[in-house]
Amino acid sequence: MTAVAEFLKNPIAFLEANRLQVKFSNDNAGVYDMSIESEGDNSYALVSGRGLRAYWCPYNADQVHAVTLGSDADFMFTATMNGCSFGIGSPSPDGAVRVAHANTTEHEAIAKVDKGYAKLNINSPNFSKSAAAIGFRHSAMKQQLQLTQLKSLLAKGGKTMSNHLSSAAYGACDNITTFGIRDSGVWKFYFQGRIKSDIVGVFPFPKVNS
Repeated sequence: MTAVAEFLKNPIAFLEANRLQVKFSNDNAGVYDMSIESEGDNSYALVSGRGLRAYWCPYNADQVHAVTLGSDADFMFTATMNGCSFGIGSPSPDGAVRVAHANTTEHEAIAKVDKGYAKLNINSPNFSKSAAAIGFRHSAMKQQLQLTQLKSLLAKGGKTMSNHLSSAAYGACDNITTFGIRDSGVWKFYFQGRIKSDIVGVFPFPKVNS
């Protein structure tokens, strides 16, 4: 059985047992033909190919991209998330859902925090504590900015948002593969959390009410 066939048979079980890195890329949202290729040692890559038709939500630094998921495919992927945020809109009457991927790296407030980090004296006995405090502020500000961006794009009519960085339970994951599955006309969203090459687990997206 091919990797694509195994994934299609049971996506959750496949991703609980195998690392899937997103290597497919396209600057335009839409539906594309993809494939899953083995990289050895229970590691696979999502690439352009045949066998798996899926919606794609693009990623670019300092941008927000969105795609509306309908019935043209039963799967959705976006670029690997390692500091970005992901938003999920409320479903329309016909089951369509709009999702978005937000990234923030250059912003005046965040830049000020970065400058504060640069001024720290690495030889100071308080360096670790100060660096940790600034790092926490940077992360919190980045999350809030990204969540605000997502809400402005998706939150019309009381949307429900999801942000994988909003829950401490997943804070240790440094790489996340986000995916959606359309089951019986209903879109559901999950992510495979990883620490380096180790799979932490496959989880439904935590919800944050806007």
